[in-house]
Amino acid sequence: MKLTLCVPLIWMLFSSAGALKCVQEYHWSTLQILKDPEPCNSTDVHCATVSYLDSKIIGEELYLIRRTCVPSSLCNQGDQLFSFSYDDTGRSVFLHCCSTDGCNDKSIPRLAADEPKPNGLQCDTCSLSDLSCNKKKQCVGNEDRCIAVNLNEYDETHPLHGCASANLCEADTELKLKLLFGRSINIDDMEFSAPKCCETSLCNSAPADKLSVISLLLGLVALSVC
Repeated sequence: MKLTLCVPLIWMLFSSAGALKCVQEYHWSTLQILKDPEPCNSTDVHCATVSYLDSKIIGEELYLIRRTCVPSSLCNQGDQLFSFSYDDTGRSVFLHCCSTDGCNDKSIPRLAADEPKPNGLQCDTCSLSDLSCNKKKQCVGNEDRCIAVNLNEYDETHPLHGCASANLCEADTELKLKLLFGRSINIDDMEFSAPKCCETSLCNSAPADKLSVISLLLGLVALSVC
């Protein structure tokens, strides 16, 4: 009986001892808290330092730093820059990964606050207060895709349509979106639908808009036949 109880305990101790430890905090860039590294989940095998640049949320840029544990799927392409913008809000994220205990206590380059230039792509967009998604947005910088994705939070679904960088539409998009918008990638407080990305202007139009256009065309055909 004692042996039966001891085996799980020994396994837990060895598992905890072998887990990667990373600094885990979220703060304004002007602060340098740097807590002691904490053990990661068994699925997280990299430490990450993430810098955020938010624009036009309260009329000024907000610069944040997150240090956390992440799975290997987010770190298979080296340093990465993700961008997503909708309505009049934009967010850029720079992700740096490393794989030794406490290695994410280093500083990383601050994202430039310079206003990026329009790149010629235009996408449909909507905001959390206007769900019609019938506005148009000019994409800028590396946002070379139109994107349509639904956010489910606290049993409410919100469409997020706008402009995105191409790497946001690749593998593990939900984890990247959680990294962009969520309070933690390990907490299921946000769920995202599979995003639909496309490369031509206004290709992310809301389904309702497309349906109305099709109905109009069918009506015209019916009138011409009659």
